Amino acid sequence: MLVVSYLSDYTREYVIGLAAIRTLERLGEYSLHWASVAYDAWDVVRRMDEASYLIFAKGQKKETRGGFAGAAWAAQYGAIMLPELLLHVSVIATLYGAPWGTAFLQCERAGLIVRKGDVYSWIDPANVKEVGT
Repeated sequence: MLVVSYLSDYTREYVIGLAAIRTLERLGEYSLHWASVAYDAWDVVRRMDEASYLIFAKGQKKETRGGFAGAAWAAQYGAIMLPELLLHVSVIATLYGAPWGTAFLQCERAGLIVRKGDVYSWIDPANVKEVGT
């Protein structure tokens, strides 16, 4: 399980590492390593076969070069490119000019992120009754 500190920058680390992956086997290992903060990505990857990996890799190449792989591709593989929790925390960190790790820890204190076992999950703010509860 990844440990989040105030200065962690997991979105940046995740995206950089993802760009270097060239095989389904490595993608599986990588997504399992990140599963505690990117479970939605792991959930997609663990069900992939070689054919779906090739579709993912083709779309990833297009997306990272400024193109658009299509709505169907994004719906199927978008969680791998930028997992939900990483995305939400990145937006908050940017909004407040805070390091990613600091934003993560504050969101956890506010009840927007909960830990169940070894997995952190984003909670819809509408479902948080009171900050810190």
